[in-house]
Amino acid sequence: MRRAVPTLLVTLAVAALAAEPTVPELVARLRSENATYNDWVPIAEAGKAAIPELRKLLADPSDSVRAAAAVLLYRAGEASALDVLDKLLESKDAAAAKEAAEALAAFTGGPAACGEALAAWRAWWKTNREKALAAPPLGSLHGKITGVDSHTGYVVMSLSARHGASRGMRINVRRGSQFVCLIELTFASAKGSVGRLVALSGRGTPQAGDTCFWMKP
Repeated sequence: MRRAVPTLLVTLAVAALAAEPTVPELVARLRSENATYNDWVPIAEAGKAAIPELRKLLADPSDSVRAAAAVLLYRAGEASALDVLDKLLESKDAAAAKEAAEALAAFTGGPAACGEALAAWRAWWKTNREKALAAPPLGSLHGKITGVDSHTGYVVMSLSARHGASRGMRINVRRGSQFVCLIELTFASAKGSVGRLVALSGRGTPQAGDTCFWMKP
């Protein structure tokens, strides 16, 4: 009986490993109509190992699939994915265009937008494209303060986990060219993040509309 226990544990361990999806299987989930941002997490964790499969999705007929693949490619280290996102701003798929705009704004800090505001982005991109492509992917993240709870001190930001925001990041807050304070993220989701003011980090109080950004140390 004693010998059977270790054997059983080994069998269970092997079965568990065999049940884990491969990188191609993880990436293939992006093609599903039921795909969610939760499906992005293990792909992002796979890092560069996911690049070959993600590149294949750039030829997918679905703009939404291409948008997801481009975001994840950038997070895996492919700066050229920014050009893919730029083209998707003109997509007739509103969700794909919005995904591309939010990613470009987060990754570059530029006024990425679709629709009537596209011209302003195109002018900015023409001037800043080479600099953006030369910068290390995920060397910085950019967003806005979207809300402040005066009772709890929590600050809500547009920085999201799907673009690389994570708990513990220290976020610079600016109002125009003026430094306001530092915020430490306590929670990050696919839709946004929440943080609290770092004590003695500045003389100002964050307000909705302030610019916030993170720079890789």
